[in-house]
Amino acid sequence: MSSILDQLSDDSQASPRATEKSWSPFQLSIFDAIKERENLLIQAVAGSGKTTTIIEGLKWAQGTSLFMAFNKSIALDIASRAPRGEVKTLNALGHSIVMANRPEAKLNARKTMDLLKGIMEDSPEFKEYGYTLSRVIGLAKNCALGISKPPETQDFIDLIDAYGFDIPFDRLSDFAIICREGFERSRLDEKTFDFDDQLWLPVFHLWMFPQYDNVFIDEAQDLSPIQHLMLQQLRESRIVAVGDRHQAIYGFRGASHDSMDLLKQMFKMQELPLSICYRCAQVIVTAAQEFCPTIQWREGAPKGEILDYDVNPTQWAQHMVLCRNNAPLFAEILRCVRRREPCQVKSNFLDSFQSFIRGFKATHTSDLRAKLDRWFEREREACLAKGKTGKLRGLYDKYETVKLLADEFTLVSDMVNMVKSLGESTRGPIFATIHKAKGLEHPSVYLLRPDLLGGFGDLTPEQKQQEDNLHYVAITRAQERLGYGARPRKF
Repeated sequence: MSSILDQLSDDSQASPRATEKSWSPFQLSIFDAIKERENLLIQAVAGSGKTTTIIEGLKWAQGTSLFMAFNKSIALDIASRAPRGEVKTLNALGHSIVMANRPEAKLNARKTMDLLKGIMEDSPEFKEYGYTLSRVIGLAKNCALGISKPPETQDFIDLIDAYGFDIPFDRLSDFAIICREGFERSRLDEKTFDFDDQLWLPVFHLWMFPQYDNVFIDEAQDLSPIQHLMLQQLRESRIVAVGDRHQAIYGFRGASHDSMDLLKQMFKMQELPLSICYRCAQVIVTAAQEFCPTIQWREGAPKGEILDYDVNPTQWAQHMVLCRNNAPLFAEILRCVRRREPCQVKSNFLDSFQSFIRGFKATHTSDLRAKLDRWFEREREACLAKGKTGKLRGLYDKYETVKLLADEFTLVSDMVNMVKSLGESTRGPIFATIHKAKGLEHPSVYLLRPDLLGGFGDLTPEQKQQEDNLHYVAITRAQERLGYGARPRKF
């Protein structure tokens, strides 16, 4: 029994395929449907073995098949296990189309940064905001701006505002103009392309897409508008999309919050469930049912434990520690750092930390803290004046996190080097924001500061749903034990 449970509990680390008699009724129904030519949408709960199920489903698809994986590492894993068909990421598909139509073009991952550097003439503002502006332009392409008509400055203002980028309110219009210029230069430069262009260019130019009898799409809840448009170019293919609506948590980076429902409508899909969780104990599944009522525990699942307690920091090695925000997480990470104990950190904070700190032009942390205070007060007042409470929450988390780190060092360079080393560590307990924990699992998960879940200020229905999804993702990382922090820590 353990081999089949190991196989199904985690999609990305499954054991060898189970025998046919081990498949659940849900899986057998999916295999029967795949034999037909109907478009399918599979609602697969966390830990349901969705990738293993679809790999088996490839055997029953008639004709040629393409499996679209979410990222390169997953694609490599699936390719090693798939019985037939091609396996690619959407970026790899786009890359092949770009090269077929622009064979002399070169991939340049820094294309947008290079263009912005030319526009901003390597000014201090480029060093401070160049990375952020490049993300805005990349997000614009993922949101399919410019496909039907040239984007306006206001489109970039709306994008920056909607996604809460760390751009001063008093420079919003100026930077939006720069983003529009960078976007236009990128469109006109056909000698180079970046990863966002791999998706955007084939749709913009209406280039010919290869056609397959069947296209399987993993992580369908995380597709962006430009990826939806790519799939429309595969309209001659039968589409089988697999995902979990309740794990849609990447709206902040351009994923459509209702991606699966859009696909269902777009391709007139029959929807089938994959509802048995092979990962989680019974009480953990019960907790997850508050957010995903259809999730079920497997036959023979252990009872499990859910506890409200504070963990002694010396016991972190027994847990995977998750948090909605960065500041409480880094407070615990620093406890490990002080004891010179290794730990693994998975946080979105690491992605932009160096460029953010560089913008303050401080050598000593005492100077950094003073400038940080002024920056936060200025941005806080602007957020309150414009009613941007959601953005204020993110600014406050960044502010508190940097203050925590600055208090540990005299030199800014030492602080930056320490944070860099945390991101590179592969030893010790895992500390992760919930966004970065998706795809992970652990026998014992500790949810730090659960009071931070649920949002802040007036949320749209879509934002509220994303917060509920975050809670569901956090719960379903736990296999046997789930701990909730009983009270806020002082840090």
